[in-house]
Amino acid sequence: CCTKCFEPDLAPANTDTNDVDNSTVDATTPTSTPPDTPSETTPTSPPPDTSSGSGNTGNEGETILPYSTSKERFQSLLKKIADSKYASIDSLTEDGTPQNKALRWLSDYDAFQIQVDHPDVPQRYALAVFFFATNHDHLQPNTNMKNDDIDSRSDAIMWSSHTNWLTRNEFCRWEGIECKIDNETLGDQFDSKVGDEAQGIVALSLPSHNVGGTLPAELGALQTLNRLDLSANALQGSLPDGLTKLEKLVILDLSFNNMTGIIPEAIGGCSNLQDFSLSQNHFDGSIPDQIGNLQNLE
Repeated sequence: CCTKCFEPDLAPANTDTNDVDNSTVDATTPTSTPPDTPSETTPTSPPPDTSSGSGNTGNEGETILPYSTSKERFQSLLKKIADSKYASIDSLTEDGTPQNKALRWLSDYDAFQIQVDHPDVPQRYALAVFFFATNHDHLQPNTNMKNDDIDSRSDAIMWSSHTNWLTRNEFCRWEGIECKIDNETLGDQFDSKVGDEAQGIVALSLPSHNVGGTLPAELGALQTLNRLDLSANALQGSLPDGLTKLEKLVILDLSFNNMTGIIPEAIGGCSNLQDFSLSQNHFDGSIPDQIGNLQNLE
């Protein structure tokens, strides 16, 4: 179906692990095992006090320790994200979900340790959910691949490249992310400190990156996004409702994937779309009449 058609201090933010009573941790308190993140997120040196044993053994015997073990921080982030309506309490607290992994990373293992009340929290969380949701354990071969750059082996488990993702860097320096700062669009070369203002993500572009799994609804938190290009990957599942809330979206290219389901009627609310491609997928049903509302399609 085709429709056209900063760098923070290296020292951990909170290294006092003695204030956590492991015997009374409730279901919403981060566990001692960190989410599966790229190796760049491992602290370069462990905190001086490791008596609580809150770390776990990483690659080659390294100990991965959290930058924060504050229950208050975790609970505050949990409430802030739940209030955003992009994730339910159940998905945030159920161990192993992309939402739970993203929350625990943001609270404890993110070396950036963004302030809970910073306006960029929803975007940093949403991107982390996207990362955990689309790095997959089992990737089925995709016969729709555009070229040989895609790793379509059944044992592939990671994006082909994920420079700076889930590291201490601002997300404007993560591979495939572009931000608009003072009317200038910046990507990997972005090198300023995070201030009090939200960074405007204008593009998420990872074509031919072996991105699999399913798209999470949390992408809807990227309200300034105007280009989403995840073409020639191995995405499955349906279009999430969150995408239909991106009113500034101009380019949406999800072609050459393995997506299924129907095209939601709400896509008609993305009135600024000019380039809309879902070709070479496995969508069902008919094209909704609301596509006619997209008067700017080229």
